[in-house]
Amino acid sequence: MEIKILDSGIFIKKEIVDFRDNVMLYTTENVIEEIKDDQTKMFFNERYFNIVVRNPSIESIKNIKEFIKKTNNNLSECDISLIALTYELYNEIHGQWISDTNYKNNISNTKITLLTYDIGMQSIIKDLGMGEFTISEKYFKYRCFACFSVFNEKVDFCKLCGHKTVTRVAFIKEDGKEIMCLKKGYNYKEKIIKDKKGVNIVCEDIPEYKKYVRYKRYIKNKKHII
Repeated sequence: MEIKILDSGIFIKKEIVDFRDNVMLYTTENVIEEIKDDQTKMFFNERYFNIVVRNPSIESIKNIKEFIKKTNNNLSECDISLIALTYELYNEIHGQWISDTNYKNNISNTKITLLTYDIGMQSIIKDLGMGEFTISEKYFKYRCFACFSVFNEKVDFCKLCGHKTVTRVAFIKEDGKEIMCLKKGYNYKEKIIKDKKGVNIVCEDIPEYKKYVRYKRYIKNKKHII
């Protein structure tokens, strides 16, 4: 069993955290309030419709604030609520608060991690004995939803079946094995590829697609020059 608590940076950067049956995802109301733009809201509603939104108790927040006073970190109320929720869930699993003197004796089959890009939050989590989670442990490949082929590099059309059914999929490694992280209940929508004139490109074996690739390369190089 795994419990993962997600900071707003995960949603803003459009990160996809795995939805396996043994993984539970949490966030707080403060995090939801930090999502301002429509694209991120749409991404959150489509990809994280089954995430548990839960606020920590007043006691949990008080305990974390008292600990933070001992450090030089300046964290927002949203940051504190996420850390407090993480430790509240730890308290429920382990039966006691984790401290710098007892955390090594707390062993459970349930792995609890706070996913955040914030260095200050990572520092507090580490000081409290939970260790530090590195988001870079997750990596991406590209999978065809028609024939299930997997590619290391991004492609518009599947190299095996030729369909426009290739999408980015997250992978992680556990015990040396590569695990694909597919969203539970996810329905793939066929990619729409259009040239600069708005003409739909249906396969890669046509002149329009070659022109499309050249144009995309030109735009990319132009951005690098600027």
